[in-house]
This record gives sequence, C-alpha cells and structure tokens, in this order.
Amino acid sequence: MKWIKHSIGLGFTLLSSQILECVEGMMARQVTYKYKRQTKVINFSFDKYHDVHEAVAAAEGVDISSFLAMEKQLAMSTRDKATLKEYRAKEFQRLGFSDIRFLKDEEKEAK
Repeated sequence: MKWIKHSIGLGFTLLSSQILECVEGMMARQVTYKYKRQTKVINFSFDKYHDVHEAVAAAEGVDISSFLAMEKQLAMSTRDKATLKEYRAKEFQRLGFSDIRFLKDEEKEAK
C-alpha cells in the first residue's frame, strides 16, 4: 500500500490509511429499533436522512409526511425542545416504533 501524507492544516499530517479509517468510521453508523415488537438494525447516514426517525420510517415504508408537517408547526409555536422530543417519541410509538437509538461500537462488535 502506498502511504501518502496529507496536510490538513494547523501543522497536522495524516497518512492515507488514517484518513480512510476516519471516513469509514463516519459512514459506519447503525441504528437499532423495534418495529411492531421485532428488533431491527439498519445502516444510517446523515447524507441521506435528517435524523434516525426519518431513517427507520423509510426502512419500514411508513409515510411520515403529516408527522413532519405537524412537527414543523409545533417547532414554530414553541421554543421548548422537550415538547418536540416528547411529541416525536409519542408519535413514533403510536406508529409502532420503540427503542430507536444509535448502535454503539461495542454492540456492533458483539454481534
């Protein structure tokens, strides 16, 4: 393998392999969730989805356009982030989702 030095400013230099590891680390995010009592794991990228809720809904083919419109209206009418978080959690629970979270690296290695 050819090692190429990359200057990234402020006096830091990375080798090609280090950059590759950084990029792979950023793209290798996974989300775990339960949908209708069945645990599932999907790959996740911020390039494709705004948040994990959009990703799990897309993975299950659930249309959340009305949810997103209501969430936007709620965000404009309140400054309380806890209200938005509670609305999101209750609405996704109503749709059949639960335990939506990012999978930690330790959990990935165990599987």
